[in-house]
Amino acid sequence: MGDMSDTFREMTKYDKERRQRNLEHHQQSKLPWHKFTQWHWRIDLQGDSLDLWPSKNKWRWRGKMYHGDVEAFISNRMSMPDDSDQLALDLSHE
Repeated sequence: MGDMSDTFREMTKYDKERRQRNLEHHQQSKLPWHKFTQWHWRIDLQGDSLDLWPSKNKWRWRGKMYHGDVEAFISNRMSMPDDSDQLALDLSHE
């Protein structure tokens, strides 16, 4: 019984440290995020809102949830030639 509670405490500690690392990583972003709270950010990308929850590395764009490197996704979307007329990243949220 004690082993399970020890495991749970270790998992909780790990999650807290991971969330803090993720937040610190995203704080260094050069993108013009609109920060509603420390936990919820938004940027306009190609006419749609991209919501980011930086502590979880979780983000939503066009109604679909994603996990991972949001800045790489934004960079890839900005370089796609087939949407060249919509490739504007709204920089007005500074």
